[in-house]
Amino acid sequence: MSSLIGAGITFLAFTYGPFYFGGGELTEIAIIALDSFKFALFLAFGLLIIDSVSNLINIYSYSRFSKIVSNTLGLVFLFLAVSPDYKPDIASYLNLNPASVDHPLLVAILFLIAIVIIIDLVFETIKFWANRIVRTN
Repeated sequence: MSSLIGAGITFLAFTYGPFYFGGGELTEIAIIALDSFKFALFLAFGLLIIDSVSNLINIYSYSRFSKIVSNTLGLVFLFLAVSPDYKPDIASYLNLNPASVDHPLLVAILFLIAIVIIIDLVFETIKFWANRIVRTN
């Protein structure tokens, strides 16, 4: 349920934001920061939607396999979104400056998110196979 709420909030922030308060023109650094933030919101929205679908499946029938698939799809989504082949197309579709989606802080945050997803994927895979081994014995 919380992932659905988070996806809704992220969608609203992505669609109508980010907001800024200022009395005049934005500097080039501010424009890049806002574009990077909007790209990060797009990625967070995609990851939350993948997690929400997995959680909805788990409500009806709990399965570690759905968590494994969810984590794998999240990694594939991140890989495709930040790959050099698709990143400029995604940025132009989102009306963002393609140079702004290569901000080093954004890349570092996405790297940390990928590490967390990989760790969760490894633990879920270990638990999945451990349950299979215990069930067969």
